[in-house]
Amino acid sequence: MLTLTASFAVVALIFLAFASTRWVGALGLVLLLYLYPLVVGSALVVAGVIFFLIHHHNRRSVHELPNLPDARD
Repeated sequence: MLTLTASFAVVALIFLAFASTRWVGALGLVLLLYLYPLVVGSALVVAGVIFFLIHHHNRRSVHELPNLPDARD
């Protein structure tokens, strides 16, 4: 049963990767969330936090020049 669930999750993620089959992937995630609400819900929360941290880090690591001291001091 665990193998079937894991393969179903992988197939749902593959369907989410393509724009033409994204609705099937979303339906698969909803079905997995219905069958295993605690496991899938916590995995989605962890994935969302990781996604936020990666994109927040990429947004903040813009190579800007530091502010130099003002010559009027």
